[in-house]
Amino acid sequence: MPEDTATIESNHKKSIAPKALTLGTILTALLALYLLSQYNFLLVHVAVEIFSVITAFAIFVIAWNTKKIAENPFFLFLGIALLFVATIAFLHTVSYDGLSIFSDTYPGSNLATQLWLATRYMFAFTLLIAPLLVRRTIKPSVIFLSYSVVTGLLLASIFVWQNFPVAYEGGLTPFKVVSEYIISGVILVAAVMLYLNRREFD
Repeated sequence: MPEDTATIESNHKKSIAPKALTLGTILTALLALYLLSQYNFLLVHVAVEIFSVITAFAIFVIAWNTKKIAENPFFLFLGIALLFVATIAFLHTVSYDGLSIFSDTYPGSNLATQLWLATRYMFAFTLLIAPLLVRRTIKPSVIFLSYSVVTGLLLASIFVWQNFPVAYEGGLTPFKVVSEYIISGVILVAAVMLYLNRREFD
């Protein structure tokens, strides 16, 4: 028996309410961040970066704990990768000029900018590789080892060997600017690949 008009309208209102609340919360948070940035940009920067680190770590936890029931290896690969992305992102956050954690050894903004680029390069190429794995079987131990090696090499090139290209020297260097375009291009290609593989996802 079909539902009456009042029931349909009631169900419609119930479905709209959570969406409106979510949108209102997001807009309020964005407004609060903007107003806070006018007072202290460093605080806002750290808050946003820490939120992204926590989000990436949460995705890893979900992907890892659902690996036995997940039918698509895409999410497990992405989750493991984001654990390492979050690690470098956290180092970027605490190395930001103004926090004075690494300032004695690495003065200026170059260290934080290098770590930011390392984070974004790893994230972009992770998104590029992930769609290639939707029909494959992966071994978590191999993914862990691979990302451990890549992360170790990136951090060693920045902190130990110091041969990672300079990203900030009195202003953004050409390497930093070109890297922005490369990273954006890789993410765009990754988005197209994900779209082409959209039928592989529930």
